[in-house]
Amino acid sequence: PSLICPECFARNQESARFCAGCGVGFQPEPIPSQAKEWPCPACNGLMPVRSIGGIEINECSNCQGLWIPGERFDELMDRACETALQSQQEKGWSQSPRCSSSNPSTEKIVYRKCPVCDRAMQRTNFQKRSGVIIDRCHAHGTWLDADELECAAGYILESQRRAGFARGNFRRQNKAQIRREAEA
Repeated sequence: PSLICPECFARNQESARFCAGCGVGFQPEPIPSQAKEWPCPACNGLMPVRSIGGIEINECSNCQGLWIPGERFDELMDRACETALQSQQEKGWSQSPRCSSSNPSTEKIVYRKCPVCDRAMQRTNFQKRSGVIIDRCHAHGTWLDADELECAAGYILESQRRAGFARGNFRRQNKAQIRREAEA
């Protein structure tokens, strides 16, 4: 397993004391005890529960994919926006993401199954033009392949820097998009 920064969501080596992406010092996170391990939608390994910035998720130790239950994906993205705003206000600048988007049309299309209900999840280009393809079960949560959390956060942070997004704007936009997709 790797350490995921609770501020910028960059993956770091397990032994790291500071984030390679933003420099924040790592603090021990309590190990959640009530949440359930789920089978990985990508490799079928078990995904133990862990915490990123106080938000419980499941991470596959084999492929490093992330299962983010319910609407916690929105909470993580809101946290990324708030962190960027604080950083910009404190330091007077915002950090560019370490991750760039790819062209989804060049990647093999794989429909993942929800680890909770075993139904095919909907593939979505995050924010319609980021190049980060997320898999979402509207009833149970979001699946991200390795490094997609950092790429999605990087896209939000870069968009925020360019457009000056207001706090909480991501969640409003994303909920409206999810409603439109569910109705389609």
